Amino acid sequence: MRHLHVLSATLVGGRGLVRAAVAYLRRTTAGNGRPAIDPERYDAVVFDLDAVVQRTDGVRTLPGTVELIVRLRYAGIEYAVTSAGLDCADILRAAGLEDVFQVRVDGVVAAERGLPAKPDPAMFLLAAHRLGVLPRRTVVIEDAPSGVVAGRAGGFGMVVAVDLGARRDELLAAGADVVVEDLNQLDIGQSS
Repeated sequence: MRHLHVLSATLVGGRGLVRAAVAYLRRTTAGNGRPAIDPERYDAVVFDLDAVVQRTDGVRTLPGTVELIVRLRYAGIEYAVTSAGLDCADILRAAGLEDVFQVRVDGVVAAERGLPAKPDPAMFLLAAHRLGVLPRRTVVIEDAPSGVVAGRAGGFGMVVAVDLGARRDELLAAGADVVVEDLNQLDIGQSS
């Protein structure tokens, strides 16, 4: 940290950058340096369906999905799922997750309410509203750049991107705070 401070003071002539970097790291990582969802900072998680299931050769949950949901439940963090697809309920059923999510905002709901598609944050905002939480106290977990942009545009507290295929740089450029390859890489607990 000392080197970062010296470099910052030398390059930009101030401590503001260092403070911002330290605040960012505290907000997004646990003491072990892994990305963290801190129950003191976040009340809910809104998942995009494609960040939790894979639909090739049938439907299956992506690695870490069930474990993360169990950890969220244990920590008292609410969670919802969104999908622009009209078949979200069928996909959740096929994955064995039909009764897991407390709130579902899918293509059926979007059509009924006239909600626009991503990168508009309307579906994420409705999910947070139905959970009774503020966007700034909600984490969005998404797999696509357009969803990352939507999470950022909606004023969500943290946007986590799941990299399902060598898109890390693209997801970061879209505004992801954190990029993981597997939901098991996320900790639940106090940020450092």
